[in-house]
Amino acid sequence: MNSARTVLLVFFLACFTGSCAAVRPLSLLKMGMFSKKQHCDANGTPAAEGGDDAHASACLGDFPPQQSYWEGGSSYLLLGSGIRYFKLGFISVKVYGLAMYVEEAAARQEVSRLKGAGFFADGESSVEKMCSAISAMNCHKVVQLQLMRSISSSQFTGALADSLKPRLQGTPAYDLIPDFERFFEAKTLASGANVPIMQTANGLQLDLMPPGDTNFAGLKPQKHVDSPPFAAALYDIWLAADTPVTGAREQWADTMRRLVQEAP
Repeated sequence: MNSARTVLLVFFLACFTGSCAAVRPLSLLKMGMFSKKQHCDANGTPAAEGGDDAHASACLGDFPPQQSYWEGGSSYLLLGSGIRYFKLGFISVKVYGLAMYVEEAAARQEVSRLKGAGFFADGESSVEKMCSAISAMNCHKVVQLQLMRSISSSQFTGALADSLKPRLQGTPAYDLIPDFERFFEAKTLASGANVPIMQTANGLQLDLMPPGDTNFAGLKPQKHVDSPPFAAALYDIWLAADTPVTGAREQWADTMRRLVQEAP
């Protein structure tokens, strides 16, 4: 039984990385087959989860509680992180880690503004409410993806494009999807590479950083998407209830609840 599982795992990984031309299992990501995940909170502590996943998964160690990026304030606060898995039967393969950071000083001001405007007046503190608050905050945000497996550009952008299309259908921003995909064409998304995606008032700034390069503060992003609706739609992929990194939302909500409590 163990040898059969080993053979299947080796075959699957070969296909996953593109060695098997006839099978592209990453395309199945669009079918929503993911395992549960274990994640870290803003202090880097693993979230408590039951079942085998609590033992099988470890939180990412490469997302520090504080981070600096090329624009915005000097300190960004980690809201939380998660791991996206591809699952086929009993096999779970890590695809990428994903963390969300917010410009801390501006985010705290925005939480106070929302609190003063009655956004939290109903006392609701659900995950959905807290994720809505993240969307409503007018501050720099960064989604940082860290590849945990080498994948092709089409595999990376294909699933994102499929999620963007229904969100942008019938809007001018829909026509920006091919341009977003073209940025990653002919690029190597190697294991360990980082894709920081910053949301600003004007839209998105992003880049693909090779493994080992973590100089986010000195980065000069090669890609700009000057469309706030496009930026909001892309972030909604991860903030929405059907996000492929479901557990991350709970981590983000926990940190947001703390920021609300600390807000004047």
